[in-house]
Amino acid sequence: MIRKDRILLLTAKGVGSYSIVSEYYRKLLESLGFSVDELFLGRGETIEEGHLPHDDYAFVVHHLLGGNWSPLPRFFNVAVPVHEWSRYPRAWVGQLSKFDAIWAVSEFVSETLARSGLGVPVFPVKPPLDLEEIAMKEAWVAEKPFRYYSVGEPHFRKGWHLLLEAYLLAFPDDSEARLTIKTSEACDWESPRSDIEIVKECYSRPQLLGRYSDFDAYVSASLGEGLGLPVAEAVRAGLPVIVNDWGGHRSLLRRGCFEEIAHEEVDQLFCSVPDFFAPEQKCGYSSPRQIADALLDCKRSYAARDWKLLSVEARDHLLSVYGLVAAQEALGSFLRRSGISAPI
Repeated sequence: MIRKDRILLLTAKGVGSYSIVSEYYRKLLESLGFSVDELFLGRGETIEEGHLPHDDYAFVVHHLLGGNWSPLPRFFNVAVPVHEWSRYPRAWVGQLSKFDAIWAVSEFVSETLARSGLGVPVFPVKPPLDLEEIAMKEAWVAEKPFRYYSVGEPHFRKGWHLLLEAYLLAFPDDSEARLTIKTSEACDWESPRSDIEIVKECYSRPQLLGRYSDFDAYVSASLGEGLGLPVAEAVRAGLPVIVNDWGGHRSLLRRGCFEEIAHEEVDQLFCSVPDFFAPEQKCGYSSPRQIADALLDCKRSYAARDWKLLSVEARDHLLSVYGLVAAQEALGSFLRRSGISAPI
């Protein structure tokens, strides 16, 4: 039995969602009595054993971008891969096969690892998503015009081209609704119409978490998510959520408690980085027409459906899977099966 109380957490540098999820894992580990050292690594960066803050860790957690996984000799190494498509590149699987264990942030990630041929033990140690305060929606009476919200980086995988086309298809008149897209300063495209707002300014975490409740519904047209953190935040804030149920979304959502966008599983033929490609990769594609139909269905049924009750059921389901208590139980199981003793 390993009896050490210090953990090393390696996090992808400059990637906001990775920093947030690593912070959740830090707090999870600390809740069981571990002390956590965190280091940030950029793409292609490695760390030498002689440059570690300490030399005595119970295990090392690698929450890094794909292709940047290199286990540290002499330690028990855990990888936390988050990938959006249905296959991992062969080189990534080769890297991950050198690890002692994997933490899967969603069932989709577990399934993708198995489908990709990885033989390393996979544990469902999910990040606890209930550790930050979030402004809650208090009234489910739709504003006029109806207000949609979406959050994400300006990357093709997020499906912004599909969402914009769908919104314009659903609402040919610019007085019928409003769409606000919160993206980052890296975004270099502009709004196609006055009722579509593109927010590029940098928000603090409290600012971001405080905005969800200002809107009537949250929408994502993403082609694939390993987890889907903004969707989880919208559910926590009590918003009706308009999404498909492919990929990481499936672990976050309760059937009947969201507005489902129809989708097809299709070949994923494009990559922003060649190393990210694998033969037979799939994604969850929703056409602009399918997205437009879901946007309209949510708006039309807003008064008829009891979204207050549905939002409570959706949030309760989310936290039964991604709450601190569930995460502590999963971490405890991992520790026991790996022969590691928790400090408390």
